[in-house]
Amino acid sequence: MNDLTSTQTLFFEDGLDLAGAAGRMGAAIDSEELLKQIAQFFDDEVSTIGKLFGLSNVSVLVGRKWEMDLETGEITVDPKSFVDRNFSINDIENAIIHELVRLADKIRDPKVMQQYQRFVKAGQAQEVFAAIFMNIHDDKYKNALLPHMQDVDEHVYRQHIMADTNLTSMPRHYQFLYKIIKEEMLPCDGTLVSPEVRELIASFRNFKGSGQDLIKYSTQYAKSPTELMPLNEKYDVWMKVIYPKWQKLLAKDRADYVARKGDSSNDQESGFTDSYKDFKQRFPNAMSFQEQAQIDQAIADYTREQTTRERSEAIKDRREADPDFRRAEQFMRETGHSLADIERYNAEVEQWRETIDDLRDVLRKTLNENVHTHRRLTGGHNEGAILTPEHLARTAVDLRLQRSESPAFSDYNRRISDHKLSGKTDFVFAFDCSRSMFGERAKNAATSALICLEALAGMQRDISEAEERVGFEIDVDIRSALYTFGEGFSLPKPISHGLTTKERLDAYSEISKACGKMTSASFFEHIAKIPTDHERKQILIVITDGEFNADLNPRIIDKLLSHGWICYCLGIGYDAIYDIFGSNGSRIIYPSSLPSKLEKLIEGNI
Repeated sequence: MNDLTSTQTLFFEDGLDLAGAAGRMGAAIDSEELLKQIAQFFDDEVSTIGKLFGLSNVSVLVGRKWEMDLETGEITVDPKSFVDRNFSINDIENAIIHELVRLADKIRDPKVMQQYQRFVKAGQAQEVFAAIFMNIHDDKYKNALLPHMQDVDEHVYRQHIMADTNLTSMPRHYQFLYKIIKEEMLPCDGTLVSPEVRELIASFRNFKGSGQDLIKYSTQYAKSPTELMPLNEKYDVWMKVIYPKWQKLLAKDRADYVARKGDSSNDQESGFTDSYKDFKQRFPNAMSFQEQAQIDQAIADYTREQTTRERSEAIKDRREADPDFRRAEQFMRETGHSLADIERYNAEVEQWRETIDDLRDVLRKTLNENVHTHRRLTGGHNEGAILTPEHLARTAVDLRLQRSESPAFSDYNRRISDHKLSGKTDFVFAFDCSRSMFGERAKNAATSALICLEALAGMQRDISEAEERVGFEIDVDIRSALYTFGEGFSLPKPISHGLTTKERLDAYSEISKACGKMTSASFFEHIAKIPTDHERKQILIVITDGEFNADLNPRIIDKLLSHGWICYCLGIGYDAIYDIFGSNGSRIIYPSSLPSKLEKLIEGNI
């Protein structure tokens, strides 16, 4: 963009000297002063210009061409075409504002303006009809925001646009449009038109005898003291009510031309070429075709981005007002997963509930459960009678007297005096996520992880509930961890007590993604370096397809065993696990066989 307000002498591309032009207008003013006055006007009216566009940061610069940057709010205007027409400074400012209103319409009502653009391209007649009504709308909008421009408008129309007082020599469809714009913009207009045109205008001024002036209604700024007249409503009146009757005038003018010239072609523009040239002289374009195209593209990009932004904000507002959305947002912040993820996870938990319960009972066997009993005498039970030696004499007397109850005999029952559950255990689950675990194997591995983690969590809940039972002593400390290994290894659940929702979903999600090369050696070497605690059972449960990489030394498992680890391996579909884990390995096809296979391995070791 070019800000030329500080240039001493301005020459446009065709050599026009603004200082000279100002002199021709009879104003003793040089180019710098001319542009300063125009720039000062837009500085003074900056808030009003912002209202036109619905933007808060609009600034208007004077330059060599029309440009628009709606991201910065800068609009560059070129006064050259108005200087060419000998407009005064006030006229130039007024004309530029008129053009800005049109640009603002494209931002405020893009759909209507797109309809307008398509309509004016349909032909010269359509262009003239739409342009006249849109010009009236633009000027009334401008004058409502800048009332002092109304007098300037009157001067422009009287001196530059509509100096005619008799339009009867023009085609009737032109008479109609010019008479309307003069009546709307020039009070007390007495311009002559043909009777047929005058009658049609009168029919719209008193629409269907209702007293409503449809022309004034469809071009006014405000619909009521508190409501703007929507442009789409104006446009509908122009196109659906006024245009069809105006077309009849056009058809009559066309028929008259054919009768005079004998031209029976279907070219509706024939005969009106001079009138159309006259229209273009009265209402010339302030911008070149290229400038208009560039500005239209800038507005289209801006309105598209604004629409997308507004739609996103509206969706966000609706969601934030929705309690379910707030819960979903909070869940995402806390876990990194969606509510849909936990719903899918929970659905699979229910699907595998029976298998989870079975595996929970199997894992419970890794704990030490001791039950001690002793016998004691008590009353009120009939599990058996025992002779009490210290009451033998009394018993003899009772027997002679045939008494049924004797203190020499007391009932006996068995009582659990001590029920103790103990075990300090670390369960480390490791799941193969290498590329060979793709597809159904990865799904089975993820399901197996779900079953293992939920079974362990269920066992921990059982233990917590047992603490509340009378006579049950708990000395249990269970921790768990979950690794994935493939191309390297990761730790979705570090060694810890309990199992959080985030850990559940992280593990399930990661195991479902099978990718990368198998690097199992580095994983097992990492496990071997974990400090061992001889007061705890350390159980490693590996689930893989058994396709270990060649660099895995079977002795690494022996090393783990020698450090006190209890190692099990469940191979999904392959027997290769036996080469590494021997009798501590077992082949499975489906996750449902996890409990039975693991139970056999545990019974053989614990």
